[in-house]
Amino acid sequence: MKKNVVADTSFFICHACNLKRYDLLHQYLDLYTFHAGPIITQRELPHLGTQNEEIRSKISIRNNNYTELFKALSPRTSDHLTHDGEYEAIGIAIELSLTQDLHCLILDDNGPKNFAKNHIAPLFPELSGKIHGTVGFIANSHRIDKLNPKSNCIDHLKAIYQAYLTYQASGKPQRPCGMDPTFVRTTLLPLISELENSNE
Repeated sequence: MKKNVVADTSFFICHACNLKRYDLLHQYLDLYTFHAGPIITQRELPHLGTQNEEIRSKISIRNNNYTELFKALSPRTSDHLTHDGEYEAIGIAIELSLTQDLHCLILDDNGPKNFAKNHIAPLFPELSGKIHGTVGFIANSHRIDKLNPKSNCIDHLKAIYQAYLTYQASGKPQRPCGMDPTFVRTTLLPLISELENSNE
């Protein structure tokens, strides 16, 4: 049985828009069972263009509304909770962690990720240790899950680094795949080096 993963839209945008690597995205959609709701699949994924329908066909779609769950917990307005894919992803992750084996929740935005770790995980201990960013998920697909060859993992992380450099050189304010200079320096580059020097 495939491992259950929930990802915010940033994971899909990272591969389809920042890296322009639909092949990598489909690789993960084939290795894991991804779950998403209508905010992500109907409102946010259509911006990915012609591949949207094929991507959606590989996602297990869940239609519950999680807004009420977070109203008392989140500092964000109810409009954010209703329209942001991050909170939908957190809600689905909670549901999966209680009813099935949630393997991973992928969040790249620091606000929702910190909210999930600091406010939600203490209430739902099943989430503890399962909240990662895109880079952590990619690394774990090799190091822990043993589903992704090391060479693929290294090439993928280097592609993210190159996308970051391209955006930096262009002066664009976007952060491809959630990258900022501190994360690149303290996490991404050391991780690439660690993988390259490992004896696996």
